[in-house]
Amino acid sequence: VDLQSKSSNYREWIYDTSSSAKSRTDGRYPSIMFPNYIIPKESYYTATATMSALSESKQNAVRGGFYSISSTEELQKFRDYVNMGYNTQEVTFFQTADIVVTKTVDSWTPIGDDDDNAFKGVYDGQGYVLTDIYINKIKNAQSLFGYVDDTNALIKNVGVMGLVDGGDNCGGVVGVLARGTVANCWFGGEMISKDRIGGIVGKADDAQILNCANFATISGDSHIGGIVGSCAGFVSYCENDADLTYNNHAGPQKTGCPRIGGIAGSDATPKSITHCKNI
Repeated sequence: VDLQSKSSNYREWIYDTSSSAKSRTDGRYPSIMFPNYIIPKESYYTATATMSALSESKQNAVRGGFYSISSTEELQKFRDYVNMGYNTQEVTFFQTADIVVTKTVDSWTPIGDDDDNAFKGVYDGQGYVLTDIYINKIKNAQSLFGYVDDTNALIKNVGVMGLVDGGDNCGGVVGVLARGTVANCWFGGEMISKDRIGGIVGKADDAQILNCANFATISGDSHIGGIVGSCAGFVSYCENDADLTYNNHAGPQKTGCPRIGGIAGSDATPKSITHCKNI
């Protein structure tokens, strides 16, 4: 995070585990702030319906509509709604509380579990935290969101805590960001995957990653980035604050460069990486 410009268009990430940390994160997770930031007490969205109601309707969401997500069950219903191929384009889904992602030993199935059912709308975490995400599948694009693909797609203000143990193209927030934006997000915990893995996004194509932070330890085989594994887009005002490890499990026969970067471990050519920090 660039702390020199002191601009109000980005947030300052503060890792604070003390009892005096911001109540939004219960004193256990990174706080998110920007100059003159006021912690919202109520959502500024007016919900078209709850996620439960939308799920029960078995119909496409209204374009321009707003749907609230307030519990583990509604997060799962949102995931299933997207993965069944219902419309998310020009639709906003917003979080209204801290949510435990997985309450059982079952591995989380990503939102947008393949490129045919990629998420195309807006998800606003509103600064709340998604805790206890647990992924233990040696499959590609394992993350909170598996595939995101639309020019106007936006994942913002999302905090994620937990374990991601997957295959290729894995991230803490998004696995494959084909098109769209991830902004004001963070991931903490642990990530163990293979190729093209990042604390925020595994693989980013025609996309941008803005003002995000990684606090999770990451280990993989190649193209390992604190923020993004493989990037052909834009990365700005991001920070990595964790260790990255290259797993040379193939021994001396392993050939080629593992490509590890504090911000990007790219096997593509990023359009721009600016105002970022690796601690």
